[in-house]
Amino acid sequence: MSTIDPDQVARLVRELHGYALDAAGARRCAEMAAALAAALAAFGADSRFHEEPSSFARTLSALAPEPS
Repeated sequence: MSTIDPDQVARLVRELHGYALDAAGARRCAEMAAALAAALAAFGADSRFHEEPSSFARTLSALAPEPS
């Protein structure tokens, strides 16, 4: 999984939203963003978002949790 720098996340949140994110929040956000990027990358070889909208819908459906 790729690494996302929590300090950079905190800096971007501060610059873009004017909110001071604490170190723990920045770390959680960076971990979540890295996990999301990894999950989407796993579907990347199969998906062609720019060519076929149904491919994007199929990817989102595959990522969705099973209904209980």
